[in-house]
Amino acid sequence: MLECDKKVYSLNDENNTCSHPACIEVAEIFLKSINTSIDPCEDFYSFTCGGWIQNNDLPAERSSISSFSQADEKLQVILHELFANNTNDQPFSDKISTLYKTCMNTKKINNRGSKPLRDVLTHFGAWPVVNKTLWSAKERGWLPMIVKLRELGFNYDVLLRLNVDKDLKNNSINVIYIDQPSLALPDRKYYMNKFNDSVYKAYYELMVNSAFILGASQTKAMSEMREVIEFETSLAEISVSNEERRDYNSLYNEFTKRELIKMANNIRFDEYLNKMLNIETKEDERIIVLSPKYIEKFNELIVNTDKKVLANFILWRVVYSSLPHLSSNWLKIYADFKKVLYGQKKTPSRSNYCLSYTRNSLSVAVSALFVQRYGSEETKTKATNIVDFMNNETIETMISSVWMQNETKANAVQKANETLKFIAYANEMKYPKFVNDYYDKLSLTNNYFENYFLISKFETDAEFVKLRKLNTRNEWTSTSGVAIVNAFNDFTANAVYIPHGILQPPFFNQHWPNYLNFGGIGSVIGHEITHGFDDQGRQFDEYGNLNDWWDKKTDEVYRQKSQCVVKQYNGYAAPEVGMNVNGVTTQGENIADIGGYKLAYKSYKKWEKLNGMENLLPSLNYTQDQLFWINVAYTWCAKFSKEALRNRLQSDAHSPAMFRVNGGLADVQEFSDSFQCKTGSKMNRPEKCSIW
Repeated sequence: MLECDKKVYSLNDENNTCSHPACIEVAEIFLKSINTSIDPCEDFYSFTCGGWIQNNDLPAERSSISSFSQADEKLQVILHELFANNTNDQPFSDKISTLYKTCMNTKKINNRGSKPLRDVLTHFGAWPVVNKTLWSAKERGWLPMIVKLRELGFNYDVLLRLNVDKDLKNNSINVIYIDQPSLALPDRKYYMNKFNDSVYKAYYELMVNSAFILGASQTKAMSEMREVIEFETSLAEISVSNEERRDYNSLYNEFTKRELIKMANNIRFDEYLNKMLNIETKEDERIIVLSPKYIEKFNELIVNTDKKVLANFILWRVVYSSLPHLSSNWLKIYADFKKVLYGQKKTPSRSNYCLSYTRNSLSVAVSALFVQRYGSEETKTKATNIVDFMNNETIETMISSVWMQNETKANAVQKANETLKFIAYANEMKYPKFVNDYYDKLSLTNNYFENYFLISKFETDAEFVKLRKLNTRNEWTSTSGVAIVNAFNDFTANAVYIPHGILQPPFFNQHWPNYLNFGGIGSVIGHEITHGFDDQGRQFDEYGNLNDWWDKKTDEVYRQKSQCVVKQYNGYAAPEVGMNVNGVTTQGENIADIGGYKLAYKSYKKWEKLNGMENLLPSLNYTQDQLFWINVAYTWCAKFSKEALRNRLQSDAHSPAMFRVNGGLADVQEFSDSFQCKTGSKMNRPEKCSIW
């Protein structure tokens, strides 16, 4: 990402060794990371990452570290420098400075104490657990309270989730979506064992402590917050699990507003939609209900729940979402909770927190600032070249698939051909006018807490106003969060996004031999391309619309193949937390891993055939193919606290790192061939699970 040394080095010396400093550096990294006492054919993750795990302690302020997080730390150093020496005089840049500086002004935040939160609560009369008398004088039902949250800019989806987004079956238009709410804990499973779960108990203690700080008696806080957590547990119990939400066709339930009101008459959807969206919705307004079962059960729950309990719950969620933005005494009780949830023993430095918060809250602006200073056309061009090789290989993979019927195969090829690729950054980000116009309606203050909900309201307003507007598949703002170490696939656009932030080691370096680049960023690109054909992505056609393009016979074979992946990953255990991988919820990521590894390797071999074999790394006795696989695995080196590992297994769609490497590569014959692994060794499964 930064300017490189101008001295000329050769990637192809006479001794068949790359002498460029970038090669020397990565060779030294591999030497420290590889544990040669481990047989790569038995445990390739420990072989590649054993030294890395031993050499990298888990910092007290983190619940996990990884190659991804270390790359992001390098990116944060650059962003810190940009923020500290921000000479950009554009309005969007001023907003970055304002948000970051108000976040960093801990003296002012601490002096204000609980006042910003108390001021918000006065909009609702009072929090009943703190002052029932004042609340009773201005008693409100749940619906006006939710509308007020939306007007203020707070999280309003605590009982129902309301969104305006692309119509899954016609992505040129937008439509209203109603869904079950977001829960405070990462997954509904945390609520199922109630007080037998340490996280559940810690969450309850956080509720009680919060009410106590605001003035509730200890006895009242314990009693009324127990009612609140029991109500939130009821919401979790009537919510549909992630395992049941992988089929988009079953999620796409179209209603008119008239039909929705008839199905759930206690929710008052006419008033809810009109006031939340700030428009007059039509009687025949199309609404997609993603979880009708939840709506039906919530319709009953809402009339059987005491109004005080509802008010206490709604305002608890206001308090909960406010915790990271308050004074140090609030941050202390929040940190105690996160220690139980994630194993995070220490709060991150304020500067790192404020940088992350600013980057996440103003992602378009921060990314534009980054691109305008460090955006590299050379990096973008070379990464695009890798994407082109991989896209061609994707098409060849589809054409050569023997298990697909011809019509479905043709549809798969068409989808691969139509996949949009957004590499590094959108060109609009280099022009301040586009970014300034995007943030034109956002005004910030000199108070950090107020800025938090002003930004949230700005984002909600921007989302809801799209209801009557048309969409394009290549809208630049949807590709603008590029100051990040990650990559994405948007099923609803049939698009792959490779942000500029990930185009750095260990994924990419323009001075590396390409076996490292294909093994690094290539496997990431392959992963994202394959997502378009995983168990969920395959439900969308070449233009990103939900559309069944599979013939019955091919569909049956696909389901058998995907079930093989589910069964394989269900068998992977993490004994340190007494849990197994959930093969159902992780199947999309696992399918993408396996397919992505294959795609990256085959693409590299095509590149190598055209360009010739590259020189090896110094001081390492490994072939080009072996180094390709070593970098594949190195990108996943990671270390978790037990709490974070539990959270990953319980609520994340991604398998833990060791299973992403060992599970995925054990299904790739080319890996076993590269390391001459015997059939039946752990890394060369006799019966391989594979779709692509």
